[in-house]
Amino acid sequence: MFEIKPNLKFEDYLKIDAISRSDLVAMRRGMNYYKYHKNDYTASSSLEFGQALHTLVLENERFKDVYTVAPDGLSLATKEGKAWKADNADKTIIKAKDYDTMLNMAASILSHPVAGPILGASRKELTVVWEMSDQKFKARYDSILIKDNVATIIDIKSTQNLSQRKLSYSIKDYGYDIQSVLYSLGALVSMDVEYVNFFFLWAEKRAPYDVLLSKIPYSMEVSVREEINSLLLDLKMARESDKWPSRQPLDVIELGTNLMELEEDNETDTLDTF
Repeated sequence: MFEIKPNLKFEDYLKIDAISRSDLVAMRRGMNYYKYHKNDYTASSSLEFGQALHTLVLENERFKDVYTVAPDGLSLATKEGKAWKADNADKTIIKAKDYDTMLNMAASILSHPVAGPILGASRKELTVVWEMSDQKFKARYDSILIKDNVATIIDIKSTQNLSQRKLSYSIKDYGYDIQSVLYSLGALVSMDVEYVNFFFLWAEKRAPYDVLLSKIPYSMEVSVREEINSLLLDLKMARESDKWPSRQPLDVIELGTNLMELEEDNETDTLDTF
């Protein structure tokens, strides 16, 4: 059983009672974390930037209906600024500097020789809900193109730089490996395809606004499939026993190894927090 929901607003997607990528990421941290943080969505400035970028790239025709750009130099704390803000109360305000960054990023994304044509021909911001292993799941696809029984999925991530080492950390830290596997499974169940290609399209937030197309290795895909099955078993046991254990070690551990590798500039932005 599955449902395909085109043009579903993001806030309505969040209301769907089903397991998402972020739920599985929370389970990875511990069933106690999942219990207390399910549906705990907070839009940070990075997420708001990512949401605006996605709208600009994927739903450009909607951008001016949803967002407005603050005039450069206008302080919203002044009388004039407050009046301008009141006149645009029905829209999300974007700083002029951020808008210029988004325009440069969008140009690089859409001009990518591989990703650009796929994005142009694909279905965008598509919500899918499906059942698997007696559980209900949901996914929100940035871009999915079906051709010759193959689904090609592209998920856009913005990042401070394209260091492959830092992006590799991001894939694990933010659960993008789980996203790749879960979204691929959703496409196999609901799209009547035989094969899925899932790609991340990383876009730099600073000049020269380079972009990079990547996918997780097959060995990681197999490992994450097994991990998801294990997490679902843990969830079943937690629900039946009403015990939600932590995954934190009880013994003393050493911290600090390779600390310099975990710098803030590996931060990435994503819309599929849920």
